[in-house]
Amino acid sequence: MRCKLIGAGLLAALLYHLALPPSLGPWLGWICLLPLFAALDGLRPHGRQAGIWLALPFGLLFNILTFRWMMSLNAAADLTVPWIMAPAVLLWSLYLTLYPWLFIRIYLALRPRLGSLGFLLAPLIWTLLEWVRGSGMVAFSWIHLSQSQAASGGYLAPAGWLGGLGLTFLMVGFQVSLSALCWGGRQSRRPALIALALSILICGALSRPSFEPGDETIRVAAVQGNISLQDKWEPHFRMENLRIFSELSHEAVNDDAELLIWPETAFPVNVYWDRHAEAALRRAAISLGTDIVTGFQGLAVAPTAGFLYYNAAGMVGHSGALEGVYYKEHLLPFGERIPLVDLLTPGLHIDLGQSDFTPGPGARVLRGGAVPLSVFICYEMGFAASVRRSAADGSRLLVNITNDGWFEHPLAMELHAALTPMRAVESGLPAVRCGNSGITVVVDAEGAEIGRLPTRIRDKLVCDLQPSASPSFYARYGDRSSPLLLGLYGLLLVFGAFRSSGSSP
Repeated sequence: MRCKLIGAGLLAALLYHLALPPSLGPWLGWICLLPLFAALDGLRPHGRQAGIWLALPFGLLFNILTFRWMMSLNAAADLTVPWIMAPAVLLWSLYLTLYPWLFIRIYLALRPRLGSLGFLLAPLIWTLLEWVRGSGMVAFSWIHLSQSQAASGGYLAPAGWLGGLGLTFLMVGFQVSLSALCWGGRQSRRPALIALALSILICGALSRPSFEPGDETIRVAAVQGNISLQDKWEPHFRMENLRIFSELSHEAVNDDAELLIWPETAFPVNVYWDRHAEAALRRAAISLGTDIVTGFQGLAVAPTAGFLYYNAAGMVGHSGALEGVYYKEHLLPFGERIPLVDLLTPGLHIDLGQSDFTPGPGARVLRGGAVPLSVFICYEMGFAASVRRSAADGSRLLVNITNDGWFEHPLAMELHAALTPMRAVESGLPAVRCGNSGITVVVDAEGAEIGRLPTRIRDKLVCDLQPSASPSFYARYGDRSSPLLLGLYGLLLVFGAFRSSGSSP
């Protein structure tokens, strides 16, 4: 049995990895967990046995394959020191393996209590664990099962009603129902057939968009400067950054661009501190005659002593006025801040090559330009709740600015960029992703790709977008509807279990 469990875990891990962008096909996301469920249904291992011989091979292989890019970061990146990366990948993979291990242990412990309906616990437990993994100080949502549908040809439509986690719920429900139908035994076949049919019907019913399209269009340009990390942060090169982005922006304005998007820290200067640089940025906006959204460094005097550093983005209006500023709320763990360092080692500075930024107060809508928009910096696009709040607060365009130049492996870029169509569909808003070296892409409110630039080239992407008149159902009501639906599902399972036990001889 051990060999069969290990084989099932390894096969599921490989299929799951291949389902994620850049994928062999998003359809793999709808069957990749079948080997796991088939092993649980057909072999009937006990919890400890399945945890060791099924969950561990699945989790370790999947995470090592998916995060192998961490071993090949750009040598110029100061994200962390090189010698620590090998053990870091292993520790990170072990941490993430905890979630499938917990899933299998909890699932096998609770399933017998619900009798023939026990298999229906799988989507609830899996979805709750994905939510936990995507929350907190080391949150990571790049590898949610629903992210497999962000690739071209994927089925993202239900996310506009239920969110990405809701889509995960449907995908797990489909697979566990199919497994119970084929390998779960005679008692499970009828409820499995009903659950399978319901999951297909619900997916079909949620195919219609839940947002209201707008009547107007806006021409947006995302400017990909492709400035090397070796040069970007050099003091003598800072104004050269501005020149490169200004020249590309003039070309975009000649193509009638009404809004310019520059990437994360496109202008790597403390704008509030360096008044010469601030004046140069204002002059560039006036010369272009177009609103600019750009990343820069924020600086403020700390309440006690020293300074607070922010990863910031701002909108500079065509008149040169700074129309609004956003400070990054969700800082990259170990890249921009060491989690819990102030609590665990107060007064001790730990330097692993990371920046030491201060988190901002939260998502906000920048309203001073042609369209109300919200900016999310780097991996913040992975936080569905922040994007949902900004859409509910009046944002009509999502902007994700990033600097993925420290990624050498294309896998990391594709996984990161796949968050953009997911958040677009969830919120019912078009989205612009602008990377210094890529991936730069524009998607509409249904997640369809409008335009994309090749990576590691210097160019601009000019596209016409249609801002939504109102956001999706999930953006408007997801903070209440999602917990309510999960709670209702749990209550129905409990009711079904009691009814089943009461009617059994």
